[in-house]
Amino acid sequence: VDAVVVTAPFYARTSQPEVVDHFRYVRDALDIPVIAYDIPVCVNIKLERKTTVTLAREGVIAGLKDSSGDVGNMCRMISAIRPERPEFIFLTGWEVVLVPMLMVGANGGTNATSGVAPEVTRKLFDSCRRGDYATAMPCQLRLIELFDSMLYSADFPEGFRAGVEARGFRMGRSRQPLSASQTIDRAELKRKLGCLVAEFGLTDMPGHCKTPS
Repeated sequence: VDAVVVTAPFYARTSQPEVVDHFRYVRDALDIPVIAYDIPVCVNIKLERKTTVTLAREGVIAGLKDSSGDVGNMCRMISAIRPERPEFIFLTGWEVVLVPMLMVGANGGTNATSGVAPEVTRKLFDSCRRGDYATAMPCQLRLIELFDSMLYSADFPEGFRAGVEARGFRMGRSRQPLSASQTIDRAELKRKLGCLVAEFGLTDMPGHCKTPS
């Protein structure tokens, strides 16, 4: 293991000072880098910018994965941290804004959709690194369509599991209980996925781009 990704404490509500102490405690217990993971929907608290800057300046964290999708806040954090910590890693976990995040200075992303259509996210990343946004933005907009299909078809991560299965990997039955309203149209999801990767000439999934009757 080269590093760990750590969220703020979950279950019990905490304050920002407690979050700072939490990361300090984790860092003191380890001899590998700690990446802070800001995902407030799962832990009841957001890592405020002041908290992240404090942890970065103290050397407690080596990077940040931000899943809020707040491009403005990412700009402010990069502006505050990078002059003092040029090696600090900024990652986005919200692929809906992957291109904008890369444009403002994020190093990359760790995204659920990369487990489903890695060819597309890699093409998007490489295009941004070359400054070829005319290629990157069509990838971004089509990626959002696939992302929305998976995210809103069922509670996360079930739609993404279905997406991985559409690529030929048997994921097995989820431990997550699903209601009748959360049934995923796997055939349509597979068609959209096939269209996406075929549109950019990245792989061949014959037949999936045909308009459904």
